[in-house]
Amino acid sequence: MLPLKNLNHTKVVFSSCAGIYLFLQLIGSAAAAKQVRSCALEEVYYLQNYERTAKSSDTTILASDISREPGGPIIGINIARLTELGLENKTPGKKGMTEVSITNFLPDGHLVSYQIVDSDQTAAVVERTIIGGTGRYKGAHGVFTRQPLKVEGKDYFKITFKIHVHC
Repeated sequence: MLPLKNLNHTKVVFSSCAGIYLFLQLIGSAAAAKQVRSCALEEVYYLQNYERTAKSSDTTILASDISREPGGPIIGINIARLTELGLENKTPGKKGMTEVSITNFLPDGHLVSYQIVDSDQTAAVVERTIIGGTGRYKGAHGVFTRQPLKVEGKDYFKITFKIHVHC
């Protein structure tokens, strides 16, 4: 017999391997039943001073400042890495595929986006997948949209995060 003492103030004794197996299944079921609550969150920011900071034969790095309003104080930075994957023979258009990785460094944490997109798509409004985050955005999943915006003759991008986070 295998004694297991003081499990939630209960003495448990196993007389066989089958008993241990059933006990572990019960614990696993209880742990799976405890779900993390998810809260919807929507935030709007603006990208400004968008510039290419590096370029190699197939990778481009773009950086921009993040503010809460067009022309407002800078509160974060957006770093995007675009890598041309080729694959022209696999896509319907003339261009291939691009791997897009974006990290938004915000005051309360980071939001990360990753997606492979068709390079022929030229829509003004772009939607990307959010795959994770840190800080306030821990466990984030959802999407963000990016749309061009012109304010007083200056170019911006409005980004809207529609995500779910642990709460």
